[in-house]
Amino acid sequence: MFFALSFGVAAMAALVPSIAANFGVEANYAVRLTWLYMLPYGVFALVWAPLTNIFKLKNLFLVICFGFFISSLLFCFSKSIHQAFVFRFLMGAFGCGFVPLSLITVGKAVKNKSRSKYIGSLFAVSYVSTFISVFLSGFLSWRIIYSIPVVLGLTAFILALVSLNDFDFRKKQFKITYLDTLKNKKALCF
Repeated sequence: MFFALSFGVAAMAALVPSIAANFGVEANYAVRLTWLYMLPYGVFALVWAPLTNIFKLKNLFLVICFGFFISSLLFCFSKSIHQAFVFRFLMGAFGCGFVPLSLITVGKAVKNKSRSKYIGSLFAVSYVSTFISVFLSGFLSWRIIYSIPVVLGLTAFILALVSLNDFDFRKKQFKITYLDTLKNKKALCF
């Protein structure tokens, strides 16, 4: 999922002109596709983490994968720029959940010595994905570029359904409060 999420983020900047031409709109109008993904990505990332206190992580992950898959698929088949705006927004709202769920899982289920390897690997995959997507955006259609996250999202959904451990962090009674974090001076020190 890290690969799928990162794949279309950086490529969007390069693809805005071709998407705009496809829908017959100005590029400065189509550029909204970038912030219509990033804004919900930032806001909804704050929502997914606390949900691990209510739902099993596997269930949340399945919702995220399926939501990302469907919204990516609908984005690829958008008939107008306005449809593309809506589906791009939903891609951000669902896609962002993978990051906090991954970080929580690594923090709770991986031994201290191995955590940095896992986190580093996740972000390395993200970097490689970004590089590949920008490269491919130079000669592939935007619909083909965004069909790759569709396939990856569906694959992640199927793999999670079949083989993801049923992590249940509800029993651990850890609390996610953003206000407490902002009040903690050690957390705010750089």
